[in-house]
Amino acid sequence: MSDANELEARLARLVKESEARLRGRATARAVEMEGLSERLGRFAAVSRDWVECAILPRLRTLAGGFPGAKAAVAAGCTGAKVEFAATDEYPASAEASVSLAHDAAADKVHVLFQARIIPILAQYEKEGALEMPLDGADRSRLERFLDDRICLFAETYLRIREPDSPYQKEQTVVDPVCGMALRRWEAVATVQHDRGTYYFCVDKCRRLFEADPERYVGGRGRA
Repeated sequence: MSDANELEARLARLVKESEARLRGRATARAVEMEGLSERLGRFAAVSRDWVECAILPRLRTLAGGFPGAKAAVAAGCTGAKVEFAATDEYPASAEASVSLAHDAAADKVHVLFQARIIPILAQYEKEGALEMPLDGADRSRLERFLDDRICLFAETYLRIREPDSPYQKEQTVVDPVCGMALRRWEAVATVQHDRGTYYFCVDKCRRLFEADPERYVGGRGRA
């Protein structure tokens, strides 16, 4: 009988120890979740500050930095982006976006800058990343990172409109009067004739064409 009592006592101790471990884990988990909740709140505050004071102002500056480009800026709680519509001068759609995220423990802030140009006719650097501890979140470091990435994107985007860019091949036309090659968006004037559009480098060429279009038709400068 004593052996049975001893076994019962041992089992009772095992159950008690197990329950103690479970309570300890639950307590530790509660403390961990409280800490995580605090860090998530800190991350949300940092994100709002960075989006409003660093990311959005820079993307708005980027959006207004290109003559002839059509840009729109949108923002959310953890990032923002600027989209550029395709135009004759910039015959590709483009996007630059900045997003903020945290790791599983909300101890670190991850910043991702992404660039996109459609269609892809040339190689370019599509993304860059920055990581820093949440408790040491430094807006000035973020600003330096953004300035570098934005300038890199701007260099890539500006190359779209350069004469030797693969994006400009379909944009090249020839003035039917003087024979000068130019891109559509560089034309000083255009004329609709015989269901086609003709492009001119100077207004004098346009006037000569309009005075006697049949003398100059035959494909040059027509689209």
